Amino acid sequence: MSNQALVKKVTTQLLTLQEMGDEPIKLFINSQGGHVEASGTIHDMIKFVKTRVIGTGWVTSAGITIYFASGKQDSYSLPILDI
Repeated sequence: MSNQALVKKVTTQLLTLQEMGDEPIKLFINSQGGHVEASGTIHDMIKFVKTRVIGTGWVTSAGITIYFASGKQDSYSLPILDI
């Protein structure tokens, strides 16, 4: 799936979930990078809808802009287990 196709899918899902109710949307992110323009679109959409972002595993590069989009009060990070 291309970056633009994935962005379209995520954007559509976020807007649909927002219309379905008032509960915050939980978005789990695990990203080692990505396309800057694609992450910018998802970043803007997260700021537009009520979303909690939970970071799992690696969240770096363009993924970090998505992680910080929901604001400090709605950004959570799960610990990385060192096995």
